Amino acid sequence: MNLLNQNPFVIDTPSSAVLTTEPLRIHTIRWVGGRVASRAELTDRFGHPFWESRSSSPFDRDETRLRPVLIQGLRVPVLTRGILYIYY
Repeated sequence: MNLLNQNPFVIDTPSSAVLTTEPLRIHTIRWVGGRVASRAELTDRFGHPFWESRSSSPFDRDETRLRPVLIQGLRVPVLTRGILYIYY
């Protein structure tokens, strides 16, 4: 169940649908629970990718700190395994 009414957003289900159309200033993305060959991708509401990660170990955890960038909406079209925490 995706939780979009809190900071961070908690995403465990991918969707090509737009999760929010609101502008977001995302500063950290944490991906927990990826396994070997898992993949996650974030795009803006127009489908332009701004973050992608692939896991390379059995118990991978990826935390990316971004220069705060303003994103126009959010989609998570790819999340093969695990949970994303998106801090804005």
